[in-house]
Amino acid sequence: MKTFLAASWAAAIASLVSAAVLPAPAPEAALRRSNNINGDNDYTCRSSTHPNPVVMLHALGGNRIFDLGLLSGWLRLQGFCTFSLTYGNAPGSLIGGLDHINASAPVIGAFIKKVAQRTGSQRVDLVGHSEGALQALYVPKFVPGVAPLVDRIVSVAPATHGTSISGLWTLVRLLGRRVEDKIEDVLKRFGCRACVDLVVGSPLLKHLAEGPIVQPNTTVTVIASRKDVFVTPSESAFVREKGVRNLFVQDVCPTDRVGHFGMAVAPNVWRLVRDALEGVTGGNFTCIGGIPLLDAGKLGGDAAEEEVAEITALDNNEGTGSS
Repeated sequence: MKTFLAASWAAAIASLVSAAVLPAPAPEAALRRSNNINGDNDYTCRSSTHPNPVVMLHALGGNRIFDLGLLSGWLRLQGFCTFSLTYGNAPGSLIGGLDHINASAPVIGAFIKKVAQRTGSQRVDLVGHSEGALQALYVPKFVPGVAPLVDRIVSVAPATHGTSISGLWTLVRLLGRRVEDKIEDVLKRFGCRACVDLVVGSPLLKHLAEGPIVQPNTTVTVIASRKDVFVTPSESAFVREKGVRNLFVQDVCPTDRVGHFGMAVAPNVWRLVRDALEGVTGGNFTCIGGIPLLDAGKLGGDAAEEEVAEITALDNNEGTGSS
């Protein structure tokens, strides 16, 4: 019976991951032409208003175009110099973030060092979403030589202390270690080795929690959503250390229903990211209707029609809040 349950749970979780997380891959030629998409990876870029280059770290299943590409382009318009890479992908694959987090970390660390060296910058800022948000915390702590280079980190929806996947992983644990091992094996066979690193209680996250997460002389902002159904409980994203700013989008914009995946493309989140990079923590903040993209209650029925209506009405649904 337990073997049957294990197989069923493994199939369900693997299907959830592959359907909800993995985007349709870009044509390979388009990705090759994308070195400067939205102004990314222009090593001649200099900004007098925002001197630190910003390294963008995509989510599980994303790549350097998909996930944070729009935010990167918007930050470029705000005067930032942005840089990005695809990490954690198999050779020849355009789907990134699948390898174990500690296997991808040195690749990200080398890229951060490259950006600092080629731009002549003493400090670099990091912006990450989902797995990329966790990498933004993990890499400076564990990759030698990176921490002194990192000035500001903005982590959007990281699974800092692991996710229960809306209780699914809690139920898996109740079925016993053998069942848990079977499901982890299936996820790895599906190619998602990072998936087993992101669940609550994983060895990697236990290692991250040993001692301070935030490294000296680094400012960290963690942005989460109370409507997130993939990083659960949502407050598990937060880093409870001195000097870290932890906030829910709803602390600033109470009616924003943005979910986990929508945070990469949500206008309110974009402006919170910009404010964090600029060190702005107060003042007026004009809220725009949120985008609860691909989260609970939005996966079927009239979801697509509702999303189009919300995006169309963004400029007409303004409210106010404070950051």
